[in-house]
Amino acid sequence: MKQKSALVCLAVLAAALGGFYIYAHNRNITTTANVATGCRAKTVKVGATGNCVRDIQTMTDYMQTAELIECPFRSGRLLPITGTYDSATAAQVKVIQAWANCYYQQEGMNQNITISGIVDNDTWVELCNYAYNSPKESNSTVSPYTQASLAAGKNANC
Repeated sequence: MKQKSALVCLAVLAAALGGFYIYAHNRNITTTANVATGCRAKTVKVGATGNCVRDIQTMTDYMQTAELIECPFRSGRLLPITGTYDSATAAQVKVIQAWANCYYQQEGMNQNITISGIVDNDTWVELCNYAYNSPKESNSTVSPYTQASLAAGKNANC
């Protein structure tokens, strides 16, 4: 009888702990930790000015120089960090958007981002992945633009 009571108690305890784990896990899913904030929450296009534009320009310069071998940059160029989203910045953003689509295709992913020259959520994801997360995780020093890009990514809330 004692064994049966102990097993029942263990089963009840396991169920209670399992329920707590599911509750805690589901609670984490609904937090705002994964919601974009700061520059990452903004759509940036020609005419915009300020720090978010500087971050974009800095991160695109890193990607231009980072020797990303998956796909070549076509017609890309370095940008002056002016904080003004002009036609040159839009053109460089289009180069990054095209690069991302090439990468998706090479990796067999059925995903594309719009080549618009506008930095929307999808483009922020690419900038954050390749100009902030990638060099941060690999401690890359390939490009002289690495430290500036890491600072820009942090500022943009990557």
